[in-house]
Amino acid sequence: MRWLGALVLVLGLSGCGADRWYPTVETVPAASETSGAGQAVGTEPDASDDDADPRTDAVPVEAAQALPTATYDESGGLVIRVEDAVLLAVANNRDLRVRRFDPTIAATFEDIERGVYDPEVFARASLARDETQVLGADIETDETELTLGLRQALPSGTALELRAEQTDTELTGAADVSESRIGLTVTQALLRGFGPAVNMAQIRQAAIEADISRAELRAFAEAVVAETEIAYWRLVQAGERIAIVDESLRVAERQRDDTLARIAVGGAARSDAAATRSEVARRKQALIQARSERAGSGLRLLRLVTPFDRLDFDRKVTLTTDAAISPGELGTLGERIALSQTKRPELQEARMRFEQRRLEVVRTRNGLLPRLDFFVELASSGVGGSVGQAWQDLDGDRVELEVGLDFSYRLGDRSAAARTVA
Repeated sequence: MRWLGALVLVLGLSGCGADRWYPTVETVPAASETSGAGQAVGTEPDASDDDADPRTDAVPVEAAQALPTATYDESGGLVIRVEDAVLLAVANNRDLRVRRFDPTIAATFEDIERGVYDPEVFARASLARDETQVLGADIETDETELTLGLRQALPSGTALELRAEQTDTELTGAADVSESRIGLTVTQALLRGFGPAVNMAQIRQAAIEADISRAELRAFAEAVVAETEIAYWRLVQAGERIAIVDESLRVAERQRDDTLARIAVGGAARSDAAATRSEVARRKQALIQARSERAGSGLRLLRLVTPFDRLDFDRKVTLTTDAAISPGELGTLGERIALSQTKRPELQEARMRFEQRRLEVVRTRNGLLPRLDFFVELASSGVGGSVGQAWQDLDGDRVELEVGLDFSYRLGDRSAAARTVA
């Protein structure tokens, strides 16, 4: 029984150490690892956030703990800086708050794939009765069978199975017989399903899919930030344009008044009045258009920074960030291209999609191979008049060893060929 104890220990260690086979997939760095950025301003965070998985709860906003609250003046108008506008837009964007769950959902598929290599306990119990006649005598045979076992699959293509069996037989007119058997079967794939590179491919694909989901979340958050900044600065531009058009209107009105005064004293022809009045009308039209554009820009900014249930389209917006800012050093064109190749979520996603497809090629090529498995089964059995005697007899010399090969090949194998072409 010493050999059997050693094999049981090996089986247990293989199950406990299965995590060492799991691949370490390079993840896409999230813009922030802090949680709670998707929480609406002025609300308490969910209690479940404290137990969130750090792999999947990456929030694409920096300094999320310092989210500002909206500031209003005495008339109820919104007073806001560009930095606060960006943070409020991210916090109140419903689509972004929903998309935060996508990495968590994608990570569950990785756990599903990893579950293939979890140890499995199995059991089977059966009761059979056989009635027959021998030389005119009725003979009844009752057989009770109980099987307990543990299975473990490894990414190397190895399958381990530890099985214990107990069979009790009651025969009419004869002594009861109990048979105990315990054995270990090791099966190793030699062609199809051989090696971690193939067997871990689906786990790696699922892990990459989770990283792709994080990259998509980051890209969406960056789009929200960019849209908010554009809306803010367009509102600033609209305000500046109103000031310019208003000043040009005053200039046109002074020119019109001067022309009318000159016409009154005979210093200019009456036809000159029509030109000046036409110019004033054009400047008034431009002022109306500029005010309309500013109103539209203000509504777009309000929609981005205000929660939907508190949106007030009549609210006045006051911007406090000065438009006259000095841009920082941009660097050379080559440096900016290199930075974009590293940081752009779209490029990161494309590289990860390529890796996913490469892993799919590995799987499909291996699927074209026939199945050839090498197996070895080592067992010991004991027989006695009772269950206790049968298990005590396991220390005897009844040792079974079976070694062999198991081959199978699907003729044509159109399914694997189609996956390879796809």
